[in-house]
Amino acid sequence: MQIPDPNTADTPAQFQEALAELVRERGSLREVSRETGVSKTTVAQILDRAQFPQQATVQLLARRYDPDRKDAWHAAWHRNRPLPSDRAAGSEAGQELLLGRLPLPVSIFHGRDASLAKLRSALLTSPDPVAPAVVVIDGMAGVGKTALAVQVAHDVTDLFPGGCHFVDLRGFSRSTPPRTPYDVLGLLLRKLDPETEAPVDPDQRVEAYREFLAGSPTLIILDNVRASHQLAGLLVGPGPSRTVITSRHQLPSLNEVFPLPLRVLSEQESLDLLRAIIPPRRRHDQEADLRRIARFCEGLPLALRIVAAKLVRRQAWTVGHLADRLDDQRIGLSEIDDGERNLVAAFELSYTDLPADGRRFFRLLGAAPGIDIDPDRAAALTGLTVREADHLLEDLLDANLLIQLTAGRYRLHDLLSAYAAGKAAENRDEESAALRILFEWTIRSASSRGADLLASDERAERVEAARDWFTVERDNLVATVRAANSHAEPDVVIDLAQALESPLFIAGQYALALSVAELRLGAARKTSNVRAIALTQLAMTQSCVRFGNYEAALTHCNGALKAFDEINDQAGQGSALKEMGNIFWYRNRYPQALEHYHQALALQEHVGDQKGQGTSLSNIGAVHWQLGEWQAALDHYRLALSLRRSLGQRIGTAQTLNNVGLAYERMGMLAEAREALTEALDLGSAIDDRAQRCATLTNLGNVCRRTGTYDAGEEYLRQAIEIAQAIGSRILEIEARNCLGDLEFEVSRPAAAQLDYEQALASSINGVDRYEEAHAREGLGKVAIHLGDPGVAVQELTRAAELYEDVGTRFDRDRVQQLLRDLTL
Repeated sequence: MQIPDPNTADTPAQFQEALAELVRERGSLREVSRETGVSKTTVAQILDRAQFPQQATVQLLARRYDPDRKDAWHAAWHRNRPLPSDRAAGSEAGQELLLGRLPLPVSIFHGRDASLAKLRSALLTSPDPVAPAVVVIDGMAGVGKTALAVQVAHDVTDLFPGGCHFVDLRGFSRSTPPRTPYDVLGLLLRKLDPETEAPVDPDQRVEAYREFLAGSPTLIILDNVRASHQLAGLLVGPGPSRTVITSRHQLPSLNEVFPLPLRVLSEQESLDLLRAIIPPRRRHDQEADLRRIARFCEGLPLALRIVAAKLVRRQAWTVGHLADRLDDQRIGLSEIDDGERNLVAAFELSYTDLPADGRRFFRLLGAAPGIDIDPDRAAALTGLTVREADHLLEDLLDANLLIQLTAGRYRLHDLLSAYAAGKAAENRDEESAALRILFEWTIRSASSRGADLLASDERAERVEAARDWFTVERDNLVATVRAANSHAEPDVVIDLAQALESPLFIAGQYALALSVAELRLGAARKTSNVRAIALTQLAMTQSCVRFGNYEAALTHCNGALKAFDEINDQAGQGSALKEMGNIFWYRNRYPQALEHYHQALALQEHVGDQKGQGTSLSNIGAVHWQLGEWQAALDHYRLALSLRRSLGQRIGTAQTLNNVGLAYERMGMLAEAREALTEALDLGSAIDDRAQRCATLTNLGNVCRRTGTYDAGEEYLRQAIEIAQAIGSRILEIEARNCLGDLEFEVSRPAAAQLDYEQALASSINGVDRYEEAHAREGLGKVAIHLGDPGVAVQELTRAAELYEDVGTRFDRDRVQQLLRDLTL
């Protein structure tokens, strides 16, 4: 361990840092205390550089840890100790002078480059008759407002001949009352001019204070301000002097000031701060756990400093152990306490400062599931009107207890959220009642907007509004389902999950849809709700098919069929048979798919399920298309399209138009194909059905290739790939990549085409989609021919022909066999 040299310390701050370095990593507070005879509290103050140490303390530490230079440490203490005039023991004047002194800056300061630059600029701007002379730094508890102000003040001290003076107004203090403007004026006047008695008359005090600031440039820091009335008479207009105010509140009533809101650190800045405090040997090869700590603290400097300092003192702890303790909900916030600094205590002062209705509102926000909240949802949670909720949200924003993401949307910092949740848990009855109301409101809202999302053409505005609502609220809605499940509310889980089924599927959120359905299935089984079991397993079938997990899809589909049969629901049986057909379709087993589609259609016609009939007719057409029977495919598509248009089904209409376009494309009717596909794309975009848009973009790209409009075709296909990746659909991505490979090959970019085909092949093997595997191998065979490698060409084309034969697409098989024959000529 390198021992610091006391001879290099030329300022109080440097001396304190050197002494802290001498003690750091010597063991726990208890161990250092036992070795040196210095109390644990004093050791903690030395490590935190909280105050200048006593001479006896320095002697004890130097005698134990640097005995060869104990005299140098003694001399350094004398050289850097505070002036005796500032330490008048026991006298009131001496205490006031000490309070006015600028605190020492923190030795490790990271991540505030932009804020430092803004504050320096505001303080160093040349005197201007209209420039603000007052800077207001606001932010939540622990965000580092005071540290920023003090850091800059030390940097600019030489530029303020009148001095830099600091006063804690004690706006947020548990044990002492806030300082009044009169008292602060007296303190500052005695500090600014110790030889002159401060006037007794309040107006004269203000006048004397302003005269002094108007003369010699002076910097005043008014720290920990609770409300603007604490500043009466303390603010002056433009001139050579500057005032910096720090507050947990935004102080919106102050005019003509320079606002400097201070927000949390970024993850990278948080990591930099942790690395600066924690020695390298303690964090070596533990980067992942260090990131866990940074994410838990969510950029709050006070939290980061406390946990890092605690780790340094706990020699037996690893970074991973600390991260585990923070993640443990039984410990959580209580871990952010090092005996001197306590995050919960800091939050408590802000909480108790709120009025009663504000405290209730704040703690219920902590109980709300989700990532953010708006006035409508807050009103439902708290039983208030939307206007009342909006007012309280803005009050909490002014108090820096909320973060505003965009206009009208708010969130709690993660640590404040945990604190608020703890407060809510102290009153379980209040929390439970609020959540029940929120659950009911969420079910009503999601069901209503879900109906709007599937509305007919004439209600396009309502469709768009519903789509936007689900996009914004999606994470909150899913979190609400999970909260209902954890609070043992199975009926809420079933109803809300059902309301989310279509919106999640339309948005291509298959993973979320599956996770929500799993909760719904568990709730349905707990309540023996057979119909809910059937519907949920049907929904799970659809999600599993999109992921290419056909075995799981088959299991869920059989479960749905069994449950529908148990309650004699023939319409449900028809839907399940249709999904069974889809499983066979995606597994390229077209005869079995056709059989199930016809069984589904028969049941749907029997019970009068026109919506189901439209789907089955379209699916039957798709099988005919795949088998090269394009006129039969087009006939079924037209029947389905007519039915779906008459029912006002925007989603079904878009899907069928896409299929119509495919049939026209195979029949060589490219203009008709483009027209149908363009209409399908417009409809899919209007309802934000990402899977439908993806499929249609792929087909449009293929049509563009065939018509020679390559640039447009490439754009369509790349958009399709991007959407497929976003929604996690391997099947749709494979189709788009193969079609892009076809286009790249046709415009003489064989290397690019080869890469597209190889990527498609890598995703399609293992039975995900044998047809597209054949498509990719056919493409690779054609590239090999172009590159003069007949051996690879024969291998790939032979396998492609076998796959086409296996799935029953004779037209494609014949085309590949002709290529093989041409190779042998």
